Amino acid sequence: MTSYLQAEGLTKSFGERVLFENLSLAVGEGQRIGLIAKNGTGKTTLLKSILNLIHYQGDITLDGDWEPIGKDYNHQYNGTFDGDNHTISALKIDQKEADASGNMELGLFGEINAATIKNLTVQGSVKATIPSSAYGSVYIAGVVASNQGKSTLENVTSNVEVTVTGNGGGPIIGGLSANAYSLTIQQCANLGNVTTENGTVAG
Repeated sequence: MTSYLQAEGLTKSFGERVLFENLSLAVGEGQRIGLIAKNGTGKTTLLKSILNLIHYQGDITLDGDWEPIGKDYNHQYNGTFDGDNHTISALKIDQKEADASGNMELGLFGEINAATIKNLTVQGSVKATIPSSAYGSVYIAGVVASNQGKSTLENVTSNVEVTVTGNGGGPIIGGLSANAYSLTIQQCANLGNVTTENGTVAG
């Protein structure tokens, strides 16, 4: 079974007390895991590290097809995601179908609203074949597909290859973001190739 989430080299300490050091973890798609240890040994801290709720040392590798965080208008991401200058690698999206509303919003984040994403490098690939059923919002990007409200990208690097084919809709694609309306972009860079057969290339 290939791993759906893989974390490598995670280290966390509080002062001189080391909770875990150079810890690696792989979880397969659909797999359930349990962490068993005494109280105070770092189980919750480990989970929060993986979920980006506290600062940690180490990078995260994704494996398998990724469903965007904030996948659509009804599930917008509106928090603060601080990558603490780490890398999320092996992002992989390869989609050929629109959702029931005719939308395709693909990236590490699908749709954000009044969110902040900062201090992060993203590597991988986003591929989309736009079908004729994609008649709604069609935004494809490496980091943020679409933004609603005043959001910020700060110190974010996209090294994601974005490739769009097909003849449906009128896609807007980008390296960092496709729909950057009201999105403030500061000290960011796109290093990945962005190619399309049919559509508009944004930022």
